[in-house]
Amino acid sequence: MSFWEPRKDGYEGLQYVSSEVFNEAIVGWGGFNSTHHVLDLGCGTGVVKRLLLGNVAQVIEIDLEADVLGSGIAMDARRLAFADNQFDRVVARMVLHHVIDQPTRVFNEAFRVLKPLGRFIIADGVPTLVQDQTKQHIMDGWYAELLRAKEGERLVFNEHYLVESMAEAGFGRITVGTCEIPRLSTKRWLEADKRLGPEAKEGIMAMMRDAPEFIKEGYRQIDTGEDILNLGRYVIVSGAKAG
Repeated sequence: MSFWEPRKDGYEGLQYVSSEVFNEAIVGWGGFNSTHHVLDLGCGTGVVKRLLLGNVAQVIEIDLEADVLGSGIAMDARRLAFADNQFDRVVARMVLHHVIDQPTRVFNEAFRVLKPLGRFIIADGVPTLVQDQTKQHIMDGWYAELLRAKEGERLVFNEHYLVESMAEAGFGRITVGTCEIPRLSTKRWLEADKRLGPEAKEGIMAMMRDAPEFIKEGYRQIDTGEDILNLGRYVIVSGAKAG
């Protein structure tokens, strides 16, 4: 089943897609300049290319479903058909969580195609944080269960996984930035996915309403009756290839 076919029409309406805070964080942490040749992994609807328009020399977009999207090159981020040392920046924005099988190959391939001193930038959603480790474990499990209820298989991780994977692939000078987007609409998030029927949507809303109070507090949940607003937490992790 196509990932993008039931989602592409509603994707641009999602709040995190248009969030200036999140988008500015990606650009800022990427350290882009006008000479850079950039590879966008899992380009989707072209968000990264639009963000970097006029600020870099070139953005090459790849996506497994480029034919469905009508743009980019059809290619697997785990098997890049590019020569070694070709790009100044490789970007993976909101895509790594879809790589269920062999995600470490994405890190290895990004390292291979980057020029010396080039950087790999990952921007993705992660669970929010609480001080108590037992509660954090419960919260992480709830987060994973919620996302899998909506999307089926999904790679769920935190910033520590990204940093460790960067280091194992050979990256150094790893930096981590965080971005929080408040009052994200659950209703809008669910309606953007045409695969979901009323029963599935109601079940996900019930999961949110039935969550333990410390999870509701952690996500600053606001239940309006018709919608549930939540905090979204995102990280931007960047690693450099040695010169």
